[in-house]
Amino acid sequence: MQDRLRQMGVTIADREKAGVTVSTLHSLGKRVVQAIVTGPISVADDRWTDSLVAAVLREARTGQDPHLAELYLHAILNFHRNEDETAPAIGGDKRYRTLRGEHVRSVGERIIADFLFFNHVDYKYEAKASWASVAGGRGAYHPDFALPESGVSIEYWGVNRAGEVPAGWTTSTAEYKQGMAWKRAQFHREGKTLIEFYDYERTEGTLEAALRERLTRSSITLRPMTFEEVGKSFGDLKYIGSSI
Repeated sequence: MQDRLRQMGVTIADREKAGVTVSTLHSLGKRVVQAIVTGPISVADDRWTDSLVAAVLREARTGQDPHLAELYLHAILNFHRNEDETAPAIGGDKRYRTLRGEHVRSVGERIIADFLFFNHVDYKYEAKASWASVAGGRGAYHPDFALPESGVSIEYWGVNRAGEVPAGWTTSTAEYKQGMAWKRAQFHREGKTLIEFYDYERTEGTLEAALRERLTRSSITLRPMTFEEVGKSFGDLKYIGSSI
């Protein structure tokens, strides 16, 4: 320890004269804990740590702790993901693969698709809305997600809290807002339900909570997959679970 400090230019003698104790983080932690316990303490060995982790994973797999089980399943489902959930929206071609195996246009849409799939909510991605108006040279309208059982549709708007599209998009903020207004008007005219989500909810880490709240409010039943159902769908849980 002292050799390392000398290499970094820290003069040990001066520190000691000033009444400063130099120690490792583990040593400091041990002194702090020792000050409030009566018996001797020691650093946990690897076997104890492994057994503790194994016990926690057992609780997750068996569903003894529902919240822990949900976190564990999410870790498994996203084990191979390499996209940053908070990265700027890119848009463009369908480049993000969902748990169901299809490709969508953004990380946000992928999060929505995976949430619906995991919670047994049937959906169609970019299905044609035959009921929407196509007058004035406008092409067919394809909402991001249609939920056949409820008749509800979902749109994921690629805007920040200020209502602006990401820099570099070929569509301007003004044009995008016009499109948003037109789509909302179609639902209003037909008396249909549109549930809206925003890219800033993804970057702020609140998208899944918003999905759960707004879908439930629209009387859509969410039934999360069990560990067994995840295993049947994806197969390699043993390898992934041991890696986690």
